[in-house]
Amino acid sequence: MLFDESQYNFRVKKVPIHLGSGIIIPEEQGMHVVDDNGVPLASTTSTYNLIPVQEIINPISNKIEEMFGKDIETTTKVVNRTYFQFEAKFTKHTYEIDGLGSVTPQFRFKTSYDRSYRNNGMVGDFRDFCYNTLVSGDKYAHVYNKHTKNFSVTAFTQKVERALELMSGNKEKYKHWYNTSISRDDAVDLFRNTICKYQTKATNETKIKIGR
Repeated sequence: MLFDESQYNFRVKKVPIHLGSGIIIPEEQGMHVVDDNGVPLASTTSTYNLIPVQEIINPISNKIEEMFGKDIETTTKVVNRTYFQFEAKFTKHTYEIDGLGSVTPQFRFKTSYDRSYRNNGMVGDFRDFCYNTLVSGDKYAHVYNKHTKNFSVTAFTQKVERALELMSGNKEKYKHWYNTSISRDDAVDLFRNTICKYQTKATNETKIKIGR
């Protein structure tokens, strides 16, 4: 495993909170997140979709190793066994940009058991990044999901895997497209035939929305 499994390879579950007086707090108001030994790690509620972090990061780690090998610079950061951050830098794929410095493709992911962070991952070429979805640089994917019952581990990891495939196999093609300029008329034509087109509910007539 590329990341330090010893820091995050433990099971977790939600249990009711028992007060000293024998009162049990309603689960929709509060529950404890505990580890294998029943040690409380954080507090949450019954609606919080608690997924062990290894179920998300291990499939991604396996995919990275399958495509890029083990010669990758990785970092595993865990705080209080409730906050998890993973980084993988593909240093063999570092490249220069017009003599202005180098950029290293990378993967970053963070999540938490205490509601402090959502499931948040990025794959791409960037020097600086911001987890609120504002990223400086080229990103092949940014996945951002709440801890809800609708969160799909499979869909989340598959999107990251597809981004890794783009980065490893089609990078030059995407950079060529990125650097290809288009005219204003081409841009207008693109929007006119895609996101600006809509169908009226009353008559099912197809229209184009122009302006505000």
